[in-house]
Amino acid sequence: MDNLLELQLSWNKLEFIQLSSYQFPKQLTQLDISFNRLHQLDLSLVPVQSLMINADRNFISTFDMNSTSPNVSALRLTRNPIDCSWNTPQERNHTQCKQTLDFSS
Repeated sequence: MDNLLELQLSWNKLEFIQLSSYQFPKQLTQLDISFNRLHQLDLSLVPVQSLMINADRNFISTFDMNSTSPNVSALRLTRNPIDCSWNTPQERNHTQCKQTLDFSS
């Protein structure tokens, strides 16, 4: 799995995911964990150089931007109780998390 570039884990009813594993694919650049049942997302330890994460449509209500690894190059958190999305590392510096009211549709 070391050469895996993209991993699609959407629509799996996942409630927890751990990204800091020593078995994490070394070449991974994109991770899709959208449409699951995640309530939290810890991105403090991301063991690859540049990872784009799609975590749309979960149940994430809190997110710590300050402890997020610099290795997260893009993050989509739309349709969650909180949205802290950014598309580029430069945009990340200006991103402010927003509480959302309508995250179900």
